[in-house]
Amino acid sequence: MSKRPKVYGYAASTYTRMALVGAEKKGLDYDFQPVASWDGYDKDPEYIGLHPFLKVPVLEHDKVRLTETIAILVYIDRAFEGPHLTPSDPLALAKMWEIISSTISYAWPYWVPVLATNRLFNPMADDAVDENLISSRLPEMCGAAELIGNYLTARSGGFDLADIVVARSLKYATETPEWHDIAKAAPRLAEWWESTKTRPTIAKHMPDTDWQQRTEDYASRKSNP
Repeated sequence: MSKRPKVYGYAASTYTRMALVGAEKKGLDYDFQPVASWDGYDKDPEYIGLHPFLKVPVLEHDKVRLTETIAILVYIDRAFEGPHLTPSDPLALAKMWEIISSTISYAWPYWVPVLATNRLFNPMADDAVDENLISSRLPEMCGAAELIGNYLTARSGGFDLADIVVARSLKYATETPEWHDIAKAAPRLAEWWESTKTRPTIAKHMPDTDWQQRTEDYASRKSNP
């Protein structure tokens, strides 16, 4: 394994984005190895064996190999010098994990598997869009957004792992028409996003997607495997 940290991932993956933002925010000097993901082609041979379920990201550093994103972020924060990604105050640390847990449990399942998958990913793959599922789950999307927004604005301290987790979970939702309704129902989250999306690390690794180009790339890979 390399003594220089190496992140394997796929740039459009919400999980890979978390790891890359954390590494950049930490000021880490690392290598990024792109590997194929789910949209249209197989994993690169170099990646086989690095992750038991062929998921991304994976971090390698010296004798360390980590396969879960949160574990990777905690390791990056504790193993290297640079700005802290976790608060030192016990209550602030607990609040950070409260936001992370709530986002993973209550927000991400609606914002990504329901909304982003149907509204963004399915059309790209020429798959059906479940409009009924989107509309029926919109109240949960808005409710989760209001909860997370309240948590984010009630805490003390600066940018930490909670911001990274929420940003990756929310980003694709902000590229859908439903974002207007979600933002209206959760103005605190919308305000947080407006300030967060311009941060250099977020803007670099969570840019707006050119969906037309990505659809064309996907179709090209499907026709030329």
